[in-house]
Amino acid sequence: MARRPADDAPRPSPRRSGDAAPTPRAWAARILALRTKEERQQALAEVPEELRELVKKHVEIAWNHPARRNKP
Repeated sequence: MARRPADDAPRPSPRRSGDAAPTPRAWAARILALRTKEERQQALAEVPEELRELVKKHVEIAWNHPARRNKP
């Protein structure tokens, strides 16, 4: 099982291969991996403004997906 970084440890931004900017789905995946609502809200605030609404929609869709409710 992968270790979770300390809360004060810097978290790398999601990146695609090379120096390309992070995709909205990469941002959403990073946000969904966080444990608390406060962490998720803080991470959403770090998303560039022009992508924020799209990332928020990706997170909402993934959060409300029926398959997520069936996890133990």
